[in-house]
Order: sequence, then structure tokens, then C-alpha cells
Amino acid sequence: MTRLDENINNQTGSTQTKLNPLEKSLLAAITSSDKIGDFYMMFKDSEILVLGQGREEKPDAFYLRYIEYENQVTIPVFSSLFALKQYIDQESSYSAISVQELLAIADPSASLLLNPGTTLTKLFVKKELEMLRTGEIIRLFQGK
Repeated sequence: MTRLDENINNQTGSTQTKLNPLEKSLLAAITSSDKIGDFYMMFKDSEILVLGQGREEKPDAFYLRYIEYENQVTIPVFSSLFALKQYIDQESSYSAISVQELLAIADPSASLLLNPGTTLTKLFVKKELEMLRTGEIIRLFQGK
């Protein structure tokens, strides 16, 4: 059985893959269930990359790109520029945004897909995102 970190190394062609702290936390949560709460806390406080573009007539407005994934309206999000480049095959507009800001502006019926097209992917379903918005998921894991 191939280890997940070996798969990541194979994808990047590197034996010294440079995972950022969020990616390391996700990898730890995937391999050890007692690290899931740590991942949620780090994710909630992270800045991520989203596909989309600003609006010229309203500089504070932003168009998010939604996709369909497993029959759900989903927002692809990325923990790093490397992960984003694995997903897109052409030049696309993207922006950095805090997870909390994204949760505030995104369609509440949408899911989030972290790092689609990579080995280190995580789908956040609607209920999970609602629990992130309210902090309930953090309290749930802090109680363990």
C-alpha cells in the first residue's frame, strides 16, 4: 500500500515536497483521526485561494467560480498556488481570501472542495460548513 505522502511526492516529482502548514494539518487529519479537530481549527483561520474575479464597477464585490461535484454545487478552493496549478490548465483569475470571509459570502447551499485534482483533497459538505460558520465543529472537537 502506497503512503499518502509518497503519492504527493510522486505527483510533484519531488522527494522533498514542501507542504504548507494547512496541507500538513490535512495530511495529519487524514492519517490520524485525533488530528481532525486541529485541521478544522487551522482551516477556519486560514487564507485560501479561490477561482473568480473582482468586479470593476464594485471593487469590494467578487465573483466566485462554482462547479458541480458529486451532484452538488461546489466551490473549488486551494491551500496553495501549487495545488491551484494542478487543477487549472489555462490562465485563470484567482484571489486569496480568508476562510471566514469566504464562508460569509458563499452560497450557504454550496459545498467546498479543497485542492481538487490533487491527492490531498477534502470535501466540506453543507452541514460541515454551517458548523464551521457557527464554530460548533471547533467546540465539538475541543470537547474530546
